[in-house]
Amino acid sequence: MNDVFVISEGRLVSYNGTSDIVELPDQVVIVGENSFFNSAVHRIVVGKNVKRIESNAFRCCGTLKEIVLPDGIEFIGEMINKCNQLKWIFSNPGTAGEAYAIDHGISVVPRECLDQEWYISNGKILKCFLKNEKTIALPVGVTYIGPRVFENFRKLESILLPDSVCRIGTKAFRKCTSLESVVIPDNVSWLDRCAFESCTSLKDIKLPASLEVIWGNCFSDCISLKEIVVPEGCKRISGSAFANCKALRRIAIPASVTFIQDSALSGCSTNLVLLVQEGSVAHEYAEKNHLNFVLV
Repeated sequence: MNDVFVISEGRLVSYNGTSDIVELPDQVVIVGENSFFNSAVHRIVVGKNVKRIESNAFRCCGTLKEIVLPDGIEFIGEMINKCNQLKWIFSNPGTAGEAYAIDHGISVVPRECLDQEWYISNGKILKCFLKNEKTIALPVGVTYIGPRVFENFRKLESILLPDSVCRIGTKAFRKCTSLESVVIPDNVSWLDRCAFESCTSLKDIKLPASLEVIWGNCFSDCISLKEIVVPEGCKRISGSAFANCKALRRIAIPASVTFIQDSALSGCSTNLVLLVQEGSVAHEYAEKNHLNFVLV
């Protein structure tokens, strides 16, 4: 027992430290309930001898981004209640840690990739990028930017995406508040939910020619975005896709779009003008929702 780790018979009762990165001592076998409650940690490295993590062990750790789990762990309860910033669990294939991450929709990365610049699965899927830099260039060959890879990268100002990318995952760039412009490669046909949500500095984005679906909240709360051209061939604009884009003044929507959810442009300026073709779904949408439009 000490001031930082309170341990009783192999059970971690509480952590009382202030470090960003915490490594559990080898004598810990059980990580007890609420042992890290409300701790301001960024990474927790669970010790090699831990066999059990009880429910709520990391409850309300609002700054926790990474958990590193050993291979020999046997039981994991609902350990991450209200850990809203958690992005990655480092755990090897075939372990309880990997199973837990998959069951809870958290990106899982092999332990060998800890502290590497990025982790690319199967040579194609970008699952993890660990350096929060101003400028990033992704390697050629990446086809899918996985969920939440760059979420909350508040330093990121520009990113170069290779032509090989064909899908951008859920919340991939959410809350990249310094990101000003993005050119999305023409092979991208799918922008998942919340992909660029709350990118508050984003002023310019070029949507790809092959885009088929803009899913819900994809660009919501991008309050600096001024103009959007939806490419010919796009078929669907889902709920709140451009909601609360207060600076948005023009959006061109082609006749190929056959579905626009009512909330797609909710909360936008009354000065917004839709450029639409007569008789198109976009034309009907503008009239139904009393939006300004110009026939083109």
